[in-house]
Amino acid sequence: MEDLCFPGKEEDFLKVADRLGLKLTFVYKKRPQKEGVMALSDLSLLDSRKALKKDALVHGLFETEVRLNQVVCKIAVKNNCTFLLPFAPLLRMTLPQRAERLAKWAFAFRLFKKYKVKYRVVSFAKDPSELRSKLQLDAVVASLGK
Repeated sequence: MEDLCFPGKEEDFLKVADRLGLKLTFVYKKRPQKEGVMALSDLSLLDSRKALKKDALVHGLFETEVRLNQVVCKIAVKNNCTFLLPFAPLLRMTLPQRAERLAKWAFAFRLFKKYKVKYRVVSFAKDPSELRSKLQLDAVVASLGK
């Protein structure tokens, strides 16, 4: 499984990723001249419906004013967009915040299934301890009603 993360020391992330069987793509604010990295600007922040460009990786689903609804889903399917759902921020939230976010994820999964929208649960880890295996991420998705 390919995962996205925001590394401090790449070596630490690679050690943990190797144990978990993950292939990492590092995301930086500015693109370094290396293989297997991407710039933050390569990801589309869902700040308006204009962010749903052709073949875009869209993040910020619950951090912006744009609400997930059938219109956004239809545009995403038409433009072959993939929504990225970050897991590591859940680990940093308080329990009430986490419960609220997981409820939003459950709602999003129902819409994604109904409109056949592509999505990926990614870690967006800032620390190697926030990386999770594909099995753990799939278990969270399954428990929310995929």
